Amino acid sequence: MDRVVAVTVPPGSLGIALGAIPPGSSVVRVQSLRANSAANGLLFPGDALLAVAGVPVRGLSAERIAAHFKARIAEEREVTVLRPAAVAKPPSAEAAQRVVEAKAAVARAAATNEPLPPPKPAKKKKAAAKKAAKPSKPPQEKRLGRYRSTPTNFVRDRIARAASQRMYLVHRGDVFSSTTNGPSCELAVLGSTGNLYKVTLGRVTSCNCPDARKHAMRHRGKSSGGSPLCKHILFVFLKVAGLSASDPLAFQAALLTEEVETVLEKIARRSGGGGAMANATVRNAFASEHGLAEVAVEEKKAADAKAEEGKEEDGGVKRKSPTEQTECLICFEDLSTESPEKFATSITFCRGACGSNFHDGCIQKWHASASELARMFRHADDGPKCPACRSPWVDATTGKPAAMASPGSKKRKNREGYENFGAEAGLPSERDTSTYHSWSPYSYSRRRRRW
Repeated sequence: MDRVVAVTVPPGSLGIALGAIPPGSSVVRVQSLRANSAANGLLFPGDALLAVAGVPVRGLSAERIAAHFKARIAEEREVTVLRPAAVAKPPSAEAAQRVVEAKAAVARAAATNEPLPPPKPAKKKKAAAKKAAKPSKPPQEKRLGRYRSTPTNFVRDRIARAASQRMYLVHRGDVFSSTTNGPSCELAVLGSTGNLYKVTLGRVTSCNCPDARKHAMRHRGKSSGGSPLCKHILFVFLKVAGLSASDPLAFQAALLTEEVETVLEKIARRSGGGGAMANATVRNAFASEHGLAEVAVEEKKAADAKAEEGKEEDGGVKRKSPTEQTECLICFEDLSTESPEKFATSITFCRGACGSNFHDGCIQKWHASASELARMFRHADDGPKCPACRSPWVDATTGKPAAMASPGSKKRKNREGYENFGAEAGLPSERDTSTYHSWSPYSYSRRRRRW
């Protein structure tokens, strides 16, 4: 049964919320109390307010009752409430102690003519302030694809192909890094029928072979589904990088930045191939097609030594010494600090006219871009030239004028649009389907396509 209760609340802010319960009624009740409220143990949620400091408040709005409390904030207030039987509890000892402490604070403030101290913050606010002061952890990198703890049947089939079929690494490009996509590297992989495919290692691995492209088209727009890994990507993971087939890193279609760096480090540690490199004939043919002019290190050292001694049979000039030319005329990096070994193997020079030195990579990019611009603007491409003297470029190794072949010569491309080096690698042009499942369309097709 409800009963009328009169309690004395201490001075200061009480930290209580008032409202009409139920909404729209004329009865104003205590809705809630703060955890550090001085009225805890004196007032309870559900108490209906009848009088404040002897002034009847029944029928008044919650705002007017709150104004009565604030008008007498510096003194004790007697509050009369109608308390439901469910919450009829006597004031606790802690509440009585808080009343005594509040009275003492009012007495000290009156004696010293100072304002009342502000109420203590609630525990929840303390916890929130502590959490805000705690240094936030850096955001964790998100994988751009589904993580798989075990390979799918699709990937198991491609792992078997990568382990049993003849494939080779032809060329490993430079590692590029960006703030958004992280490090990435492009590798030229020779397929089992001599087709050349481009495998990109990065946060998302990819290959331009028909198998990977067909699978990517099938699962376009889906957040999950089958893995887009093909046998060429798995070949790079397993044979070039040397990962185990049971290592989860070997069958992830999407990698974290740290994982990409680990794979690239393994490839570099295994000298770019780990026994999976194509033979010199294939690599030189690829270099000739793409303007890389790759030659053996010993052969290049001998040619450079011959040029230094001025014994060129074709009348070629000697290269400038590091003291005569201190920087590469394309990238402007310092050449005088290079070791003699690196100067002999990775720096070429204009043998036909001026003898200026350039980085191998710089001169290759210079010639490739010049050929691309000539094709773009339909100019006659009369071969690569020296960036310094504009004379026709003479190969420092052979002493012969360099004939610039445009990247991806049309003579190399087959009907599928891929460059094919099967003749140089000794690979068959027909596909070996002995490791394919019986349901594979290539097992029933009379016409075997190059893959």
